[in-house]
Amino acid sequence: MTTADGEESANEVGSNAVTSADSEGESNRRAWKISILLFGQLADHLDQRRIDVAVYEGTTAEELIERFGLTDWLDRGVSVAIDGEIGDAHRILHDGAEIALLPPVSGG
Repeated sequence: MTTADGEESANEVGSNAVTSADSEGESNRRAWKISILLFGQLADHLDQRRIDVAVYEGTTAEELIERFGLTDWLDRGVSVAIDGEIGDAHRILHDGAEIALLPPVSGG
């Protein structure tokens, strides 16, 4: 199948992964489906609780956070969990990864 921008893509059997090659003949790049879960003020800010997005192989959680304009939220204490484990936003994602952005807990 050819996309609107001239890239060829083909679905891989049994996987969410998609491969594509650009018109300049670069090697195939794999695209993966990632889910972002939003909680608290972040969910209110984007008016969504879940975002499903396609990313290319090698993408980090931090790059996705930048893509959605949420970088300043990290400075406010938002934690990043990947597949249920609090971790580093610089970690490279995988096909089917689930990223949860967790605002700091407040109260008394």
